[in-house]
Amino acid sequence: MDIIKKELVIVGGGPAGYTAAIRAARNGMSVALVESDNLGGACLNWGCIPTKTLLESSHLFARVRSGEFGIGGGLETLQLDMEVVIGRKDHLVQKLSQGIGALLEANGVTRFKAKAAFTGEKTLKLSTGEKLYGEKILLALGAEPVFPQSIRGVDLGLSSEDILAHRFGSYATVAVVGGGVIGVEMATFFSDLGSQVTILEGLPRILSPFSDDVSKYVGMSLRRSGVKVVTQAQVEAFQREDGNKVGIVYKDNKAKDQTLSVDLVIVCVGRTPRSMEGLELCGIKFDRGIEVDSQGRTGHADIYAAGDCVRGAIQLAHYATAQALSIVDSLAGKTVHTDLSCIPSCVYTAPPVAKVGLSEEEAQAAGREIELGRFNLGGNGKSLIAGEERGYMKVIFEKKTEILLGVELVAGQAPEMIGPLGTLVAMKARRSDILKSVYPHPSVCEGFFEAVEDSVKQAIHVIYRN
Repeated sequence: MDIIKKELVIVGGGPAGYTAAIRAARNGMSVALVESDNLGGACLNWGCIPTKTLLESSHLFARVRSGEFGIGGGLETLQLDMEVVIGRKDHLVQKLSQGIGALLEANGVTRFKAKAAFTGEKTLKLSTGEKLYGEKILLALGAEPVFPQSIRGVDLGLSSEDILAHRFGSYATVAVVGGGVIGVEMATFFSDLGSQVTILEGLPRILSPFSDDVSKYVGMSLRRSGVKVVTQAQVEAFQREDGNKVGIVYKDNKAKDQTLSVDLVIVCVGRTPRSMEGLELCGIKFDRGIEVDSQGRTGHADIYAAGDCVRGAIQLAHYATAQALSIVDSLAGKTVHTDLSCIPSCVYTAPPVAKVGLSEEEAQAAGREIELGRFNLGGNGKSLIAGEERGYMKVIFEKKTEILLGVELVAGQAPEMIGPLGTLVAMKARRSDILKSVYPHPSVCEGFFEAVEDSVKQAIHVIYRN
């Protein structure tokens, strides 16, 4: 069989892979994309999109059930039809995946639904029999859930991907092992449904990549909704109990043995980069991820890697996309302007969290002299109207230059606001520039403006005491 030759071969059809394929094709390159599963990768099929679709339903259910909005009539018997919820999730995932396929076809990208393995330098053999040669190759292999074998009986637990594949029923009690982003989102979902949820986190606080303020505030919100948060919990074993319950054996923060009996255990302790067969044939090093240089280049000069498969990468879909697009634009000889150091992060709890740039702790650790501004959303009219007054907005300015270093939001519209605010951080906007603006009323974004004003103790809806 003849070898199919392309200017760019991409392995992986997730956020990094399919966006790079489209951009490269638009840059005039001949492109092949190899993906054995559905297009869209983990983000679309088992991560971001399905998780947020389920949370959209569960949040709405919990808010209506509270009776706060005057929607009456049998609230005590209000039910969430999980078959409809899952059906809606599946429909949206399928629609978006089909849309990606249509975009690839419209841009002339040749797609192979197959697994790939290197057979030599820049040569791939596909599980469907074809052979591909790429003048340049981009690896976008993604990552997969970690199931730590150090936990005895770990197979009694489910992963977040199992949950999103609807491998669950109705549970009175749920334990989530891991208090990172995925863990707290899973805990929020089941708490919304009415389950009694316990988070077991090994570190001193949940959401450790975020600031202390975020961790404390989200922890407080979870506890208010009935979620029990146990930190510094070292989980040792799962064991089957009577009635299909699962017993969890762990040590608490005083190293004392504890047990917990639940109907469902979800393991959310992170994701590990995927590898592929034959990397060593091209001089590519894989050690907890593919090793790359600052340009995304592997040990082979013509082979690149982007996204979750890269060692030490920020495992976020939008980071993977930005990284991959920067690589293919550079290959096409274009100037790359994207600032990969200014990446927003979001958590879809209730209220959701978003941040971009430096946190207070990070700025201080970097030796920056800073000025902080903060506005609590209990004083924001739109947040009160939406029943989302639990939250705050925080801004971090460099004192000497007045440059905006970072923004931190715990607010109902946080994920929608953080992108434009990230632009301000990336362009090194100064406080005086921001204060020239006029923000609409009533709006949640007014809280950001008041936080900026608060950094100079001029916020209108804050009482200042001498």
